[in-house]
Formats: sequence, C-alpha cells, structure tokens
Amino acid sequence: MRVLKSRIVIIGYKKITRLFDEMIREKDWGMDFTLYDWTPEETARRVAGLQEADVIVSAGTHATVLKEHGDDVPVVRVEITGFDIIHAIQRAKQQSSKAVFLHYKHPIPQYETARFELSCS
Repeated sequence: MRVLKSRIVIIGYKKITRLFDEMIREKDWGMDFTLYDWTPEETARRVAGLQEADVIVSAGTHATVLKEHGDDVPVVRVEITGFDIIHAIQRAKQQSSKAVFLHYKHPIPQYETARFELSCS
C-alpha cells in the first residue's frame, strides 16, 4: 500500500528558502517540500495556485499575505524572536565592525531593545 506524503510549501526570500533547503537535505523527512523564493507581491498573485499543499510555512509579510489571500490551506507562521535578532546581529558583528538590520513593512518590537544593547543602526 502506497503511503501519501504530506506536501509542505515554504515561501520566503532567497536566504530563508536557502536555509530551509539546507535543513531539508539533511535527512529524509518523509514529506514532499516545495520552496518558493517570491516577493510578498508575487505570493499574493500566486496563492490561488497553492491549493495542492497540505500546509504552507512562511514568515513576516509573506505569512500575512498568505493568511489574507489564502482561504483553504493552513499557514504556519515562523516567528522571529528577540533572541533570533540578537544572535544574528552578534554573528554579523563577528564578521564586520558594522551590522545593519533591515525589516520589511512590519517593525519587529524586539529590535529596538537589541539595537541599543548591541550598538547597531
């Protein structure tokens, strides 16, 4: 008897999809993954074509767009925490004396705290 695998769609920018791709390749998860490197605008236009997915994984603005425009497929939002921000900035500062943090549309409240603690702009 053939077992159907869950179909997971991951949508985000190139760096996040690359990170997920590396993680997916580490082992056989028993699921079928499809990754899309789309802008939020592309995501809004293409959401209707994602009905084959069992679940969509995304973060930030992409997840907001999916929840607003996609009715039938569940969306799992990947949350960025203050710890994630501090860790990323610390890693960046190990490679350079300057670190810049950018966000799109929706500010991340924890960043204000991290910015002062790590002297970033």
